[in-house]
Amino acid sequence: MREEENGGMEMDDLAASEPPPGESRGGGGGGGLVETALQPVRWLQMLCRELGATFVAGVVLVFGLNQGFAGSFFRVASDYYWKDVQRVQPATVQFLSVFFYIPWVLKPLWGILTDVFPVRGYHRRPYFIFSGILGMSATAVLAMGIGLSVTSAVLCFVGISTAVAIADVTIDACIAKNSIDKPALAPDMQSLCAFSSSLGALIGYSTSGMFVHHLGAQGALGVLALPPAMLVFLGFYIYELKKHQHNVKEKEFVGVVHAIGAVASMVGVLIYHKIFKDYPFRTILFFAQLLFGISGFLDLTFVLRWNLVLGVPDAVFVILEESVSRVVSRVRLMPMMVLSTKLCPPGAEGTFFALLMCIDSIGMLAAKTNGAIVLRTLHVTRTDFSNLWLAVLLRNLLRLSALGAIFLVPTADQTDVLLPQSLLNSGSTVASASDEEETLLQLGKLSSHTDGE
Repeated sequence: MREEENGGMEMDDLAASEPPPGESRGGGGGGGLVETALQPVRWLQMLCRELGATFVAGVVLVFGLNQGFAGSFFRVASDYYWKDVQRVQPATVQFLSVFFYIPWVLKPLWGILTDVFPVRGYHRRPYFIFSGILGMSATAVLAMGIGLSVTSAVLCFVGISTAVAIADVTIDACIAKNSIDKPALAPDMQSLCAFSSSLGALIGYSTSGMFVHHLGAQGALGVLALPPAMLVFLGFYIYELKKHQHNVKEKEFVGVVHAIGAVASMVGVLIYHKIFKDYPFRTILFFAQLLFGISGFLDLTFVLRWNLVLGVPDAVFVILEESVSRVVSRVRLMPMMVLSTKLCPPGAEGTFFALLMCIDSIGMLAAKTNGAIVLRTLHVTRTDFSNLWLAVLLRNLLRLSALGAIFLVPTADQTDVLLPQSLLNSGSTVASASDEEETLLQLGKLSSHTDGE
């Protein structure tokens, strides 16, 4: 009996799956067209069901409206703004456009902000809101400002570019997280991004000329206030789980501090290159070493907890100390490297420079060894830091004591030749002799080969 019932149920299911009389399974030619037309809609419904409707809306708003539409619209309207309103030359416009790409170069910085510095427990929502407000404000100034200077206009355009860059980084973070949670949908998400951007660009390029013609360049730029306004709306409604601050791992914070230190190190290179590369060796190294010793007292302030007395939180103070020490260390190291290269005699550059670097490595080895001895002598352990401040103070005093040997550094400029002219001439003579010998050897080989023939 049960087998008969099961067989009857299977027959009912089969009958229910059969198309009605007079209608084929394919639904005919018209049904096929309808099915094809509905595929994008069903695909979006699937994405909304699997990933969330607010996420899909966020991708469309950022890639379609802010990057695709606003980006293409911005390109046309901004060209007419510089030509008709600011009346600057094309070469100047080309130069000023360089500044608009700076926010995109700084995308790693925006990524650090969204990952590490949540606002009231949210990592993404506040940055959508911030980027939207920034974009609306910059666009409003451009659209309604009368008699704006070129500098003010450039700052507004940079503000618009920054808003789009921050929104782009934030939605990319959401896409990356969803790609990890639902790896099978990662290609679909990228398809949605690319299609939204292309469709938005198509609409932007198609309508920008009409808006510029009827509203003028400034009026057309006012239209660009709509995309960032939608970012503010997105920031309030996109789905995101609230995280508590204490859930942030301490190891993540240490990594972020070092990442910020790496950025500060690059800043130190730029400072040296733009300001200090023309200073004499003794001058730059004296002040660099002095700042190196003084900056070490920031560590002493932290160990003694004076930063809390000053009202500076630990996290902020650690980031400040890391940034300052990295900048000072880089400015101190660069002229030392230049000096080392200028002391290498001709013909022995590799050996002598390696010797100088070896001396530096030996100094680091001695510092590590003596540091371990000092910490053991002061009974500093992994649980007892009561005497750590003495070790830090001793380190800073040793840094300052190096100023006593600054008189050994030459007073020459960093572009001067430091080696004696006789040594340089002898080196060139040896090089010339070796070149001449090589030439004679080649001629000998050629003559022997000719004789052999």
